[in-house]
This record gives sequence, structure tokens and C-alpha cells, in this order.
Amino acid sequence: MDNILKNFWLNGGALRGMAEREQQEKNKDVLNTKINEYTVDSCYTFDEGYETAIKYKEKDWVITQRYSNKEEIQKGHQNWCDFCKDNPTQVYSVQMCEMESLV
Repeated sequence: MDNILKNFWLNGGALRGMAEREQQEKNKDVLNTKINEYTVDSCYTFDEGYETAIKYKEKDWVITQRYSNKEEIQKGHQNWCDFCKDNPTQVYSVQMCEMESLV
């Protein structure tokens, strides 16, 4: 029984390490832009993949778009930066599937 538990723990640790390395590799391409009081952040997340989120001042993040690959992030990030230049008060959350207040 001890060998089974030891094997499980070691293999689980190896899988965690692989996941952490994958996350670090993909997060080399993080985009983070401040537009007035808004922050637009685009990165790779372990649970959902590539996505962009916006927050106003110290409010909660609102996930606004997900992408199938990192090539799409650059254009999507710029679109959301342009969107924030108009000082929006709400945005559609792809996580909650509804409009959410930003301010």
C-alpha cells in the first residue's frame, strides 16, 4: 500500500509540475494594458485557455473573450483596448453569459 501511495503522490507531483511549466510557457505572451481607469489583460489560463478580461479600477475582472489560439490574442486584445477608450459602463461576460457592470 505504501508503494501505491508513493507512486500516486510522485506521479501527481509530476503532472502538477508539467501543468505549471505549460502555464509559464504560455504566459510569456501576457498582454496587460492600462487605458484610463481600465485594465485589459490577455493571457493563457489553465482552466479555459486563452482569454481577455477587463477590470475597472479595483473592481472584479470580467472575462470578455476567449480564443482558440495565441495568434488571435493580439488582435482581440487591441479590440478590447479600443473598446475601453470609450469608457464603457458594462460589458458582456463570456464566463457568466450575461451583461456585467464594469463601474
